[in-house]
Amino acid sequence: RVTGGHVHCRALAIKVGQEDLRNSPAEIAVSGQGSATIMQKSGPIEVTRSLQLREPYSGEFSIMVKNNGSSPWSGPVGVDVGLVSEPKGAGSLFGGHGLEYREAVYFADEKITRVKLPFDEKTTPSVLEEKSSFKPEWVASNSLYFALALMPKGGELFDVKVLRTGFNSGLSAQALDRTLYELWLTTIVNDLAPGASKTINFDLYAGPKSKSALSATFISKNLSKNIDFGFFSVVAWPLFYVLKWFETISKNWGLAIILLTLGLKIVLYPLTEKAFVAGKKMQKLQPELNALKEKFKDDKQAQQREMMSLMAQRGVNPMSGCLPILPQLPIFFGLNAVLMHTFELRHAPFAFWLKDLTARDPLYITPVIMAGLMYIQQKLTPAPTSVDPAQQKMMQFLPLIFAVFMLTYPSGLVVYIITNTVLSLIQQKYMMRKHASLK
Repeated sequence: RVTGGHVHCRALAIKVGQEDLRNSPAEIAVSGQGSATIMQKSGPIEVTRSLQLREPYSGEFSIMVKNNGSSPWSGPVGVDVGLVSEPKGAGSLFGGHGLEYREAVYFADEKITRVKLPFDEKTTPSVLEEKSSFKPEWVASNSLYFALALMPKGGELFDVKVLRTGFNSGLSAQALDRTLYELWLTTIVNDLAPGASKTINFDLYAGPKSKSALSATFISKNLSKNIDFGFFSVVAWPLFYVLKWFETISKNWGLAIILLTLGLKIVLYPLTEKAFVAGKKMQKLQPELNALKEKFKDDKQAQQREMMSLMAQRGVNPMSGCLPILPQLPIFFGLNAVLMHTFELRHAPFAFWLKDLTARDPLYITPVIMAGLMYIQQKLTPAPTSVDPAQQKMMQFLPLIFAVFMLTYPSGLVVYIITNTVLSLIQQKYMMRKHASLK
């Protein structure tokens, strides 16, 4: 934005030497061909920023430094890739990271470094990350779904510095309610002769953190690594590709989640059935196990040994009941990562009041439905006789606790849980009929 000949825009702001040109007078030229130039001066040094946009999200950015003085000039030239948090409370119901999500990222020597930016009330300036004299392949500032990335083209050595600057009185009143961050990409210009100029060239990406968009950008083959599903990436990426495939078939991301859940239940059914059979066998064995507990109540080692021996004789594995749960936990967190970080799902509607599967249910209807279904499932699943009655009573409140917990999570994740619970109830009814002889 230009006001009174001064540039107030923080993105791609410039420092020359020790002078920040953010609020300095500027001459600006904009063409109708997607290009713009901004010329500013710092003493005898003239700095011209040029931006040429290409379709759909890429472009070229350059900084030309010209020495209009009478003696050679040396000094740092830096560009701020631009980071600013969203207003407080812009995320989920309890703060969350929603739109407040911000991070600084750089990629060099086949290694990616991420700096998650904290959201707090601190205004004291501080350095969050610093790396000197290296050649980054790209440097980016990320929001939850979008990225601004610069890719140096000239082979210069750069310094990267991530700063928390706190409140800045030079910015607008609206910005004063925000915690500010800066991501500086700086190189050194040495011995620039009088009348000479030096141009620092970058490729630029400004667009969604979409796998297809980033992969279609031929600027850097590694730019798609900017998408981060976190700790569960190894699970999240396969889920994303399968989910995307189902979406191409159904033309609806909500239906794709339902189809994905159905596919997972089919794949995991052998484990589910094995756990069901083991649970039934354990129930039949429970009176004998209780008798052993009473018989060896004063000798815990003998009690454990005899119980394990009895279960081995009857072909019961006490760990079999955990088999269906083990793969479901990483799937749950992996799908949550996909829903929280996938641009393709942003504002994707399902049906009725669910207009955005990445946002919480605005009417909180699906968490209530989920709690009701979980309660029904709990009633149809007899608790093991070995479980303490007080513990059983506490478990009755789990559906309610889980529903409150899910109020702030993406509605798409709640759709997954509802579908999974319904399919589990159907599977349970089927297995009870199939294995009726185990009663």
